[in-house]
Amino acid sequence: MSALKLLSTRFLSSEEQVALENLGFVVDQLASISVELIDFKMPKDLENAIFTSQNAIKSFLKHSLSTELLSKGVRAYCVGEKTAQLATDSGFKVQYWANNSEELAQMIKDNDATQSFVYFSGSISMRALIEGFKRDVISYREVVVYTTKETRPILEKQYDLILFFSPSGVRSISANNDISKAVKVCIGPTTAREFNTNNNIIIADYPPSFNHMIMAIKQFKQ
Repeated sequence: MSALKLLSTRFLSSEEQVALENLGFVVDQLASISVELIDFKMPKDLENAIFTSQNAIKSFLKHSLSTELLSKGVRAYCVGEKTAQLATDSGFKVQYWANNSEELAQMIKDNDATQSFVYFSGSISMRALIEGFKRDVISYREVVVYTTKETRPILEKQYDLILFFSPSGVRSISANNDISKAVKVCIGPTTAREFNTNNNIIIADYPPSFNHMIMAIKQFKQ
């Protein structure tokens, strides 16, 4: 029996690739989205920054005012452990981080509802965060600091499993390919909902992580 073919829709670390190969997969990988850091107008009165991705922090750090603002003790509120770690390493005072935008909106409502925030977002922002702020009347401004574009590649082969890490990745791969026969392994329910079907869908356990995707794949193979 030939090895199963697996596609990751983002580039993997060497450790991640080895983990998949150890499960017996032939692994291909590509970038289903491209990210470009862009120029933006930095709020000079910044006190509380929200970051839902590492790309937003990287764009912030490129700005000429970033060092000055960090020296004043800007507080960061993050989605994702890796985003929070990068914020800490970059000099932010991380107040807390959440596993998803809904959870972060609730944490801010419960702990810092009287504060004002600047959400440094991508061109595809996390609407659940903004909707939560509007619902709970949290003061915020959104500043777009990077753009996300779907690469929409044409796949040259059929895959048994495809790993998806974001709704935009789903849209990008689905645009020019019939992947109905592949098992779609999704990092979370928001990504899975982009398919509008439950057929051949595996959703990794909460909280979203590559390790939980690996666990879901192991269960699939049993």
